[in-house]
Amino acid sequence: MSFSISDSNGYHLAEVSNISVSGLPGMGSYTLCLNLDFSIHPPKSDIYIQDLTIRLDGGDNHQRMIGISLPETGQKIKIASGINRLHLSFRMPIMPSQMEAIESYRNGGDLKLKIWMTGEVIQGDKSSHLQQTSDFTIPQQQWVEALFRMEYRETMLYEMKLPIDNPSLVKDIVRKAQQHMLNGYYDECVAECRKLLEANDLNDIDKTILKEARNKYKGDSENRQSMTINERFMVLREILAHTTHLAHHHNPGDGYSRKQAQVILGMIVAMVGGLSG
Repeated sequence: MSFSISDSNGYHLAEVSNISVSGLPGMGSYTLCLNLDFSIHPPKSDIYIQDLTIRLDGGDNHQRMIGISLPETGQKIKIASGINRLHLSFRMPIMPSQMEAIESYRNGGDLKLKIWMTGEVIQGDKSSHLQQTSDFTIPQQQWVEALFRMEYRETMLYEMKLPIDNPSLVKDIVRKAQQHMLNGYYDECVAECRKLLEANDLNDIDKTILKEARNKYKGDSENRQSMTINERFMVLREILAHTTHLAHHHNPGDGYSRKQAQVILGMIVAMVGGLSG
């Protein structure tokens, strides 16, 4: 990572020593906090940076913009002759649809980004244009912690009332499933989904309905057409359980994808929550 600020004579005033991210919850959005630490080469006289702007793009030369932000300290930024370190923080709103695109691009691994920095460097009566760009990678664990602080895990699907029977167990299973998804362990996520169904077993009435539904579903077209709504939901529940089967057994294929795990998690949470109580 090469990222520096120079004056009009080409003298390196500051070099980025560290880039880190954190997060905050937003109102209908998420807030990405970007932190830049600079090592300062003390100038002979005070220098100011104005109109400083940061832009984030997806990495790997995708040139897909995520957002633009201004420094929280405001403009102008003073680099005094006696300091050797500078810390700048930026906040960037991320909409839910953007976050889903970012997570799909990250696919459970590190997050590769490109950062652009523009502005104007002023020293006395001289000024020079600042334009720098650099690729950098946010380690998986740091990004997952940022997602946690943004409260992304709590809203990554949608709000759904959980069953009143043993809610602590249900919440624990859902959080484990979401954590596996964030870490890119999609088979493990699906395995937790199956546990969610097992933790909310059918009552005797529903088991009777399921037995009748199986017979109708295995019959001819007329039998299937005669299935009630409750019977169809019981069959759907059983199919969902069957969909998760390979997460617990040998899978001859490539394993579950992120999209597949997300669909299964969403459907099972909806199934368990929507049909409870």
